[in-house]
Amino acid sequence: MITPESRVVGAGELVDHPKKIARHYLQTYFLFDLFVVLPLPQIMILFFLPKHLGTSGANHAKNLLRGAVLAQYMPRLCRFLPMLISPSGFIFESAWASFFINLFTFMLSGHVVGSWWYLFGLQQISTLAGNLSPSYFIWEVLFTMGIIGLGLLLFALLIGNIQNFLQALGRRRLEMSLRQRDVEQWMSHRRLAQDLRRRVRQAERYNWAATRGVNEEILMENLPEDLQRDIRRHLFKFVKKVRIFSLMDEPILDAICERLRQKIYIKGSKILYDGGLVEKVVFIVRGKLESIGEDGIRVPLSEGNVCGEELLTWCLEHASGNK
Repeated sequence: MITPESRVVGAGELVDHPKKIARHYLQTYFLFDLFVVLPLPQIMILFFLPKHLGTSGANHAKNLLRGAVLAQYMPRLCRFLPMLISPSGFIFESAWASFFINLFTFMLSGHVVGSWWYLFGLQQISTLAGNLSPSYFIWEVLFTMGIIGLGLLLFALLIGNIQNFLQALGRRRLEMSLRQRDVEQWMSHRRLAQDLRRRVRQAERYNWAATRGVNEEILMENLPEDLQRDIRRHLFKFVKKVRIFSLMDEPILDAICERLRQKIYIKGSKILYDGGLVEKVVFIVRGKLESIGEDGIRVPLSEGNVCGEELLTWCLEHASGNK
């Protein structure tokens, strides 16, 4: 379970405690889902309907069965459709997945239209002109026209949704292919070695998979200043895990967060070198890092850890020494 307040790219807080997950589910949709999965139609078919076969209450029992199916069918749609509309409800990364889910939704809506169609009469509406008897009742004609128009509208909505999705997906792929072509031309112009080209391609793939081509810096620049500050506080709330930063005031932390930049490193990258200058502090938001000391001891670092914290201590000591 991911806490709702931390559902931000790169800052999601995963909760894996069984009791917290169970408590969260019991407080939200447990009773609703329990009612949906109850086998009410099967119970009525096995135990209730056989008692009323051949009696005057058969039609009443049949109507109760229909009501039970409908009473569970509508709540299922209430749970399913929000997940279908939400971009984070289901994982539909390919165009084929979206095509089939839109097709199934169209078929589901078509069942509703078809039920009214057959209610009006299959023989009168769908025929090969063998025994078609035209109706002079105005409401029957209007009803037929409405059913046909509604069916065409549903089909047009299906085609429109699929077309919009394919265009959006194709636009992202086109941007990615153009970016790859520019990178390949640049590497060819600079005559980079094959090993360097492989690493550049890998870094580009990692960067594209993480950001989907969205430049967060440009996106943040178009937002109001107070909203930018609140977003940075939410994205970089791990800064307060450092003891020195936890003692600072909010304005100072806001100034520090303005200078923080998100960086993606591929596997095997070296952030700080042994014997080199420590020029930056690295906060690990996602992934794993390994720190190797002068004695060869390896210290694993993971999400929430800090690398290069000694730079802060040196700056504070140097500032106090100048005073």
